[in-house]
Amino acid sequence: GGACDARVEGTVLVLWSSPTILEGFFRVSATVRLRLVRDGQQPQETVISGTEDYRPGSGDILEAESNRQAAMDRLAEVLMRDGFDRLASTW
Repeated sequence: GGACDARVEGTVLVLWSSPTILEGFFRVSATVRLRLVRDGQQPQETVISGTEDYRPGSGDILEAESNRQAAMDRLAEVLMRDGFDRLASTW
């Protein structure tokens, strides 16, 4: 097959962080809309949600923010992979 120009565009619809029922853990949650745009065809869309737990740290605000950011990075990777799999299955 020939090459094809395609890209995935994403929009964060919801992002929040809250304590879990387990003491000492927080959860970051996100919902994103991903669009597969390729070769001038009608874009395909999917909406996907997920969560990632993290420990806020020992009271240091920089440690807490670093842990939250690492959780968001892990969540973004999972959401992108799962969303791309959904979109690619309709290719």
